[in-house]
Amino acid sequence: MSHTAPKTLSDYRKDIDSALEDSFLRRTLDTFAVAYRANREAVFKEVDERGLIKQIADAKDDACKHMEELYEQFRRVAEERGVHVHRAATAEDANRIIASIARENNVKRVIKSKSMTAEEIQLNPYLEKEGFIVDETDLGEWIIQLRHEGPSHMVMPAIHLSRYQVADDFTKETGVKQDAEDIQRLVKVARVQLRRKFINGDMGISGCNFAVAEMGAVSTVTNEGNARMVTTLPRVHVAVGGIDKLIPSFDDAMATLRVLPRNATGQHLTSYVTWIAGGVPAGSAPAGKKRMHVVFLDNGRRNVLKDPILSQALRCVRCGACADKCHFFLGTNDPKNMPVLRAELLRSVYRKDFTLAGRLLGKVAGARRLDAGIIKKVLDGVKVLGNGEVTKAVTVKAAAYTASAKEKIEKAGGKAEVI
Repeated sequence: MSHTAPKTLSDYRKDIDSALEDSFLRRTLDTFAVAYRANREAVFKEVDERGLIKQIADAKDDACKHMEELYEQFRRVAEERGVHVHRAATAEDANRIIASIARENNVKRVIKSKSMTAEEIQLNPYLEKEGFIVDETDLGEWIIQLRHEGPSHMVMPAIHLSRYQVADDFTKETGVKQDAEDIQRLVKVARVQLRRKFINGDMGISGCNFAVAEMGAVSTVTNEGNARMVTTLPRVHVAVGGIDKLIPSFDDAMATLRVLPRNATGQHLTSYVTWIAGGVPAGSAPAGKKRMHVVFLDNGRRNVLKDPILSQALRCVRCGACADKCHFFLGTNDPKNMPVLRAELLRSVYRKDFTLAGRLLGKVAGARRLDAGIIKKVLDGVKVLGNGEVTKAVTVKAAAYTASAKEKIEKAGGKAEVI
């Protein structure tokens, strides 16, 4: 089912205010943020963090400069393995290609593992409009699907929900009262429900962490076994990913894998790293072999590549660590509202409504509001130049105002951290 969301700006504001006042989720996300930072610091101690990140950034930059050659190499090698490779210029094109694959193979039920690219193109609503049944199988994604919500985090899509909310959702889904205190029982309920979906799926759709040109192979990096179920049990498998996921070699993927789980979840390695190179034997397929498709999405990526600043976004490995350190994300308590909160802040700055800006920032920081005069000085003082650099003088000035704002936050009973 498609996501439900507030229909008006007034509704969004009510949602934001409600989330900001939720002390339970504030404590939960605060606890997560502290634990995440400690775990991340611990697992990065044994590697050269900055050197490794630079190595990956340089490799991604180089791969993006050779995107066309890498695509052609991947397509050639993959097609030799019997894979059907598609290229979609837009989200609409990608949705149309995937729906066409489903129709050609008489698919009725689609099962999915987590894919941020599928979220980007709004694949689920499209397929449902076309008459297909779509089931998420990642635990967090399935929970938010039951609630008709979108994911609130790249790696932990249901991080904004409590076990009590999950128990209520499972009760509605199963018709049996679920105990929020019995976590193991809730996990077993999810396992039983999801196994039925795995067995009945006609087509599996997965994301793609890497697309290795020299191998014609795609990979999934997960902590749950659902992705392997999705890519092996159904008679058709579709992997969808941005064209920026193309890399030259297996070695490039191995280097990124040294950073991805450390950044994403504070682990040395995730539970499952799966490489898929061609259709595998499948008892459910008419010819005994799975039909495999790979859909590469552009959706503006090549235009972004032309900009020296914006092109850095294509270095992203989808670890979600940016959200784990973001005060806006953690401060809203309901992270799905973060883009709206930021939009409200920008609107207040544009209108020079520093009282509203102080109220928004104050709530994020845990205080009732911040002094409008301080907010005005900070926002007036920080001016970003056209080349994306901040002058040294402005940086020093902003730092002084930031320290003053931090002091006021703490006096109001909130917590503040300068990062």
